[in-house]
Amino acid sequence: MKKHDLKAICDQMFADYPDIVTVKQVQNMLGCSRMFVYELINDGEIPALQIGVGYKVPKLSVVQYLLTREKNSELNPDTDTWHKRNLHVGEKKERK
Repeated sequence: MKKHDLKAICDQMFADYPDIVTVKQVQNMLGCSRMFVYELINDGEIPALQIGVGYKVPKLSVVQYLLTREKNSELNPDTDTWHKRNLHVGEKKERK
């Protein structure tokens, strides 16, 4: 995908957010927990810059993550990180 196409998608999806967002804003954008956002950052799935004790995330990185996740889940549902980390209601996580 070309950079200008990605920027257009970004502007459509998250027009109300600034170009650089906080962890709290990423949490709202993805509709997930704060800890999940930190896991995505620590795993390198969403690139972020640590400034002091907080992180700043380019909005484009969030869109790239969503597009990659969508593409990967279509190809192989077993590799869908979101599903692995966020079990559906009623499912129980297997103990090792």
